[in-house]
Amino acid sequence: MCGIIGFSTKTAKDPVAVITQHLAYLEYRGYDSTGMAFVDINGQMRVAKKAGNITALKAATADIHTQAHFGIGHTRWATHGEPNDVNAHPHIGDEAVIIHNGVIENHEELKKQLRAEGFVFQSETDSELIAHTITQGIRQGSSREQIFKNFHATLKGIFSIVALFHDGEIIATRFKTPLVFCVSQDGVWLASDALAIAQHAADGTVCFLKDGDIISFTPDHTYHMIQGTPQFTPIEKRHQVPSKGHFAHFMLKEIYEQAEVVQNLKTFLENYDFPLDRPKKLLILGCGTSYYAGLIASYWLQEHASILTDVCIASEFRYQRFTRDYDMCICISQSGETADVIAALETIQKQNIKTIGILNVIESTLGQMVDVVLPICVGPEIGVASTKALLGQLVCLLFVTLNWTGERQRFSTLMSELPAIIQSILDTAPTIEQLAKQFYQLESIFFIGRHQMYPVCLEGALKLKELSYINANAYPAGELKHGPIALIDDKTLTVVLIADDHVSEKTLSNSQEVLARKGQVLCCHPRRLQSGLPGISSHLSIPSSKDKLLSPFAPIIALQLFAYYIALARGCSIDQPRNLAKSVTVE
Repeated sequence: MCGIIGFSTKTAKDPVAVITQHLAYLEYRGYDSTGMAFVDINGQMRVAKKAGNITALKAATADIHTQAHFGIGHTRWATHGEPNDVNAHPHIGDEAVIIHNGVIENHEELKKQLRAEGFVFQSETDSELIAHTITQGIRQGSSREQIFKNFHATLKGIFSIVALFHDGEIIATRFKTPLVFCVSQDGVWLASDALAIAQHAADGTVCFLKDGDIISFTPDHTYHMIQGTPQFTPIEKRHQVPSKGHFAHFMLKEIYEQAEVVQNLKTFLENYDFPLDRPKKLLILGCGTSYYAGLIASYWLQEHASILTDVCIASEFRYQRFTRDYDMCICISQSGETADVIAALETIQKQNIKTIGILNVIESTLGQMVDVVLPICVGPEIGVASTKALLGQLVCLLFVTLNWTGERQRFSTLMSELPAIIQSILDTAPTIEQLAKQFYQLESIFFIGRHQMYPVCLEGALKLKELSYINANAYPAGELKHGPIALIDDKTLTVVLIADDHVSEKTLSNSQEVLARKGQVLCCHPRRLQSGLPGISSHLSIPSSKDKLLSPFAPIIALQLFAYYIALARGCSIDQPRNLAKSVTVE
């Protein structure tokens, strides 16, 4: 969600250029306002912040021409208070300027105490209190170090906090949201994501702070651990800033990378010694796209591996009573920082249950919490709407399924076949673009399917609403007649997903129910079924595999392209859709 950058260097830099450049590396996380603070070479604290994107911040700071050795920057995704200039970070106190990622759950109680002491709040945020708490502590005689230690006792919620003091010292700490730093040739750098600072690491390593760690960037441009012990890890390719290459958007590039993702994962997983035995009762936790990946895998696990499997939305799991005695839990999260999944996992860990994390960032909070990490190995995914990360999650879940059934050779065979299926879908991109141009002006689109195609419908609807802002909804095909069919008319489109399976005829019957009510229908189906689709004029034929385990993959990628091209036709912001964040670190 929020992006954080900080630097302390011996060489004076243009702070506006440096901070905006590094914030741009974090744009993929999603944001609605930006800001910066720095101590200029004359010792003056300067603060600038603006609602909107980084371009707006650049315009607001166009007249600032100075140098600085110390600076911090922030991109905010609004939680408390609307996106405006006042609520943007940094927030200013008498002693320090702060930036914050996360949520302070007891902010009203703490604000009340500070107001009683005469502190005045300018913003609606839960973050500004941090700056005033630093001032309060120093007035009461506490050291900076002690104030930051106290944060871990007094603040309830999750947070990464970075404070810039007037003498140039930067102090930072984290609790359940990421912070990473590196040592450069002339100083130290801090960020919420390694890819923003990896280029500066003099020895090719970065250090991911752990919960409770507190670090100081001293005015002489070195670092000092106030609390915790640093552990440096080598920079990997996934920590490096990617390029769009010849693609118009990162999302399109990432869609086209998926055949390569499969090949890389195949190589990795064929040599991976999976350490956990087959469970009797399995729980899968995820949110959004990761939840849908779990739903798809549940068909494989229950029908093919005969494993009793429940899939739960992580944000709701804590409010449910355990109804089954699970002996294993799979947590799915691209970032490994999804707050709802972390909270659900904390509940699970009280039950002595083995845990697996299917993650893209192995150093993440979830990566440190689970018993086994299964990395999806897809590299940085910059587009906010997930594409190749979903594919990686599904490949890992299929690997787990076939590992537990003793069919690793079958996994290798399927992974050898899958890249050609993906490429076949990519080759139909011009057809999908034409279909998108046919339907992009509609404001209501439904998706229906049965069996494995139902969670694929859920994912297709999610992609479409994320990117195009169309009211897109998915239903099991058999449920259409139990209410949603009341919404069907000639101004709606129903995307019907059909697999080459035992329920295809039933799904076709449901498509006729839509046609009978003058609804428009787009049918996505295996190529061999095209001759048996009466009355349906819009088609997208897709390749199919003889092995039904691969059925979800082709329509998933087709719907990714469909959502992309509809958003493109509507003129939407594709890589950074409105109101969305890549790494959702609040509950």
